Amino acid sequence: MKKTALLGLMLISLSGVAHAATNIDVAFLVTQKAMEGKTQEAVFNQLQSDIDAANEMFNAGVDGLNVNFRVAAIEIIDGANAEADTCTPMRKAGGDIISVLHKNGLTNVSTSFANLMDGDNHSVACFTADEQNTIAKLHQETGADTWVLVDGLTNVSEAATAGTPIGMYLHLSQDQSHTIAHEFGHLLGLADLYTSAAGKESCQSGDYMGRLMCSGTTSFTDTAKLFSEEEKTIVKELVNSNKCYAWGDADCVDAFTLISPFAVMGTGAAINQEIPTTGSVALVALDESNAEVSGDAVTVSKTAQLKVRLSEAADHTVYVQLYSNGTNAIVGTDYNDLTQQLVFAAGETEKLVTATVTQGSANKSFVVNIGSAVGTAVAADADMKTVTIKGTGGSDNGGGDNGGSSSSGGGSMGGIGLVVLAGMGWMRRKVLQPK
Repeated sequence: MKKTALLGLMLISLSGVAHAATNIDVAFLVTQKAMEGKTQEAVFNQLQSDIDAANEMFNAGVDGLNVNFRVAAIEIIDGANAEADTCTPMRKAGGDIISVLHKNGLTNVSTSFANLMDGDNHSVACFTADEQNTIAKLHQETGADTWVLVDGLTNVSEAATAGTPIGMYLHLSQDQSHTIAHEFGHLLGLADLYTSAAGKESCQSGDYMGRLMCSGTTSFTDTAKLFSEEEKTIVKELVNSNKCYAWGDADCVDAFTLISPFAVMGTGAAINQEIPTTGSVALVALDESNAEVSGDAVTVSKTAQLKVRLSEAADHTVYVQLYSNGTNAIVGTDYNDLTQQLVFAAGETEKLVTATVTQGSANKSFVVNIGSAVGTAVAADADMKTVTIKGTGGSDNGGGDNGGSSSSGGGSMGGIGLVVLAGMGWMRRKVLQPK
């Protein structure tokens, strides 16, 4: 795909978005290379925490804004093509996903861009045929408004790129504080502040210090400094007033013809249908011979049975993100990795999840909770469950043979540190969907 064609896509617009909470559903494609040496608990929790931090920053920093980025899906793909040189930055940053969706009749684009893709036979370098089918399926079933490709490349100049409004890509091997929030800023119409020498200097020691759209900024202790008044206006008008902003020489009018009135950010990935919200989902702990259940607390010596339960059957697919997180218990050593994406087929109402534990001399614990859902609402009383692994020594203290500590991001990610939240004081917030 030609770069000039993609530059013509760099616009942001909204159509028919309600003034209430604006949900922006994000689908993540994570390559096997990005997962190397990491648990799903660590990676999935980190991505969820990054989404939560982005919501906190935009809603706290822009008065009157009510935007809700939420995880629609986290899909692990082989990703060999995404790691190859033929998968260029522009293709990674949404170009190939646009092509996949367009050729499957899931998005409309400008006539000129459609002609270019048709002339190129909708060639796709970043994804195999099976991966393209996965993208189309996720798009139809979750109504994803934007996409993030997460790869495991190292020794690269950029840690993240939002090259087109449809998506972005991240290198999970690099440490970029608040990367996702910064890139989402581009999706909401904001430009980088560091592109000029004066801007770069101001980001480092001038008036721009603490602004989200500065590159490499690692301290966001004052929400009042995150955005200028002009940036606040751009974001609010874009989200609330159906404004259209052009990037560079992009033609804002002849860009995307949105299919759905729910379309967010003018991504070209305008969902072909709004995913209905049916009932709610909750996490239920079950009594059994090996477990003691008291409210949201479960004490176990071997296994614990948990059910993720929908309050009513839906006539569509439902996606639910389930997370585990060790307090002083260590995933893979003291308990199995429970973090996963649960997909409920139409008519299905329950999924059984089994926690298998290994006892030590002292008590250890971990928590399990529902992070977000598409196709149903997260029940207001869907509290996290605290699972205590009963120690063989009869101790009730919280110590453990293996030590360990909790992390807001769901476990240690070592050097990858996609977005460092623990030291920033951002707390995990359960993402609730409107009923």
